Amino acid sequence: MTVLRVIHDVCPHCEAMRDIEVVRDRESMKIRGEDVEFESEHLLCMSCGKDFATAEQMDVDLEAARAVYRARHGIIGPAELVALRARYDASQKAFARILDIGDLTINTYEQGVLPSGAHNSLLRLAELPDNFARLFDANKGSLTERQRAKIEGALARLLPARRAAAEARETTPAYEVQESGGADRLLEMAQLLIALAASDLYKMALLKLLFYADFSYFRRAGHSISGWRY
Repeated sequence: MTVLRVIHDVCPHCEAMRDIEVVRDRESMKIRGEDVEFESEHLLCMSCGKDFATAEQMDVDLEAARAVYRARHGIIGPAELVALRARYDASQKAFARILDIGDLTINTYEQGVLPSGAHNSLLRLAELPDNFARLFDANKGSLTERQRAKIEGALARLLPARRAAAEARETTPAYEVQESGGADRLLEMAQLLIALAASDLYKMALLKLLFYADFSYFRRAGHSISGWRY
């Protein structure tokens, strides 16, 4: 035990003003059923000899014990998590939705709560931009347009291949006619869809059917029915 300084304050045991030592000592606390030793700072009354701690000191002790436990088991810490979100330019809510975790859960982890084993593994995987990009692509439908744009920009900076693909999409025409296709084939396809429809087809519905039919066939055959490249 090391005495850091002496203060004059109220001892809760004596219920009176006393000279009190601020001391540092090794303490032990159970974290998830495991004994964890850490450096603790608490108070010792020089009159009654009893020790005690303030609410702030107890919070500091809990975080010190958690820090030892995190280091022992490779668990991501609050500062690491905040930095990880910032790397992808993601808010707490957006980050949670990409990882398919409850909206408030990320906030509790950033306040010091230890992530569950499964969540910690997911967060560690998300440290790799390629992994995070896959999660983002799978769950970006739950984000706002602004959230998607910010995160897409961050991923483009982190992943050169993704940036190159985005730039290629921006410079490539929406569609062009291949030599094997043309207006005649597209017209025949539209006529067939109209004939097969159970009711009248409006323009927007017809365009969607043409698009979905072409892409469904493309996934199986490697080229579209109409011969148009989208």
